Amino acid sequence: MIRTIFAGLGVIFMLMLVFCASFFARLAYEQAEQRATHEHLAIKITRELARAWSVKDIRRYYSSAVRPKLGTARAQAPFSALKPLGPLRYADDAKVTTGWTHEELRHVTSPAAAAELLAEILSKTVRVSFLAKFANGFANVTIELRNEGGAMKVWHLRIDSREPLHSIPHRRRPRAISRA
Repeated sequence: MIRTIFAGLGVIFMLMLVFCASFFARLAYEQAEQRATHEHLAIKITRELARAWSVKDIRRYYSSAVRPKLGTARAQAPFSALKPLGPLRYADDAKVTTGWTHEELRHVTSPAAAAELLAEILSKTVRVSFLAKFANGFANVTIELRNEGGAMKVWHLRIDSREPLHSIPHRRRPRAISRA
């Protein structure tokens, strides 16, 4: 009798493991299939932002948690510093990363890191980074997209100018960081 109960529990445990493995495999497969779509979306967002360097132009791409904060002057200030870069000409060397990379999995050294990685995987977080050539210089762009209501939304946007812009008096490299 007890042997049958433990055998049944063992079967249930194995079925749960198989279910979890198939669930995560499906998430990984979806993310791998949509890499080109995520890359295209990140470049499109950067191109729209660089037209006038106004955060209002890309407001619809942001997560709903961040949108109310985007109308402030504080949110616009980092992008105004990048205005001398001009419009986006092209993007090169795009790299799309998810939580499924070997590097990400190797850095799991604690339960907290594992929980954070699991949260990124379940929320379908994707980081797209690329070198952007603007009319007046280059910049490194990193955009973190998360699934919200079936659509990928901007959670974090970082633009680091590679060279000082001449119109900025203190001659440091401007950068914009926007996060949820």
